[in-house]
Amino acid sequence: QAEAKLTAAIKATGKQASINVDHLKRYAAQLQKVTTFGDETTLSAMALLQNLGDLSEKGLKKIIPGIQDMATAMGLDLTMAAGLVGKTLGSTTNALSRYGIVVDMTGTKQEKLAELTKQMTDKFGGMAKALAQTATGGLTQFSNALGDLKEQGGRSLVTALQPMTKWLTGIISKWADAAKGANNYREAANRVAKGAAKANDDMIVALGQLGKLQQIKGNLKNQ
Repeated sequence: QAEAKLTAAIKATGKQASINVDHLKRYAAQLQKVTTFGDETTLSAMALLQNLGDLSEKGLKKIIPGIQDMATAMGLDLTMAAGLVGKTLGSTTNALSRYGIVVDMTGTKQEKLAELTKQMTDKFGGMAKALAQTATGGLTQFSNALGDLKEQGGRSLVTALQPMTKWLTGIISKWADAAKGANNYREAANRVAKGAAKANDDMIVALGQLGKLQQIKGNLKNQ
């Protein structure tokens, strides 16, 4: 469905001779490996971006990573973010001003594209990849990979893997809790060491976090 939307958008803007959908599909798949955005989600965002912005293949590839970074940083749906960028590129309205992005709307589309790409990189660069490297992001990437497997006819295999997927999700969540507990313990202990106010209260918090951490580690050993 996402591919069909993108194909239709390219045709509607008269770019079917210059934009190769297969190239964009491969690019979306590459981005899926390093972000939490599935390739179908990226293709759908590209479709709306093309409808509103009427870009070249190079332009789509140039701007979409920045849109992913902005969407991640601002907590936006990727398609919504793409729509805001597309509107800004394809009209005289800066739909991104509320997010602190200032664009000279009197410039050409190529000038606005270059300016938008730079500003999104400066403000949000690397956010999408950073999220993918967290425990939560890793689970999302795993889910995206299973989705791809289903699309390739591996539905029965995905079903067989569901128990393992559930177990793995639990393990990763517990490790994330353990890491959070360790960080909280270190922060509380540091406040006590620096003689911060309410040292006794902080020590109680620190010991509580340490006990929670030890309990989580004990549970993990029994898995």
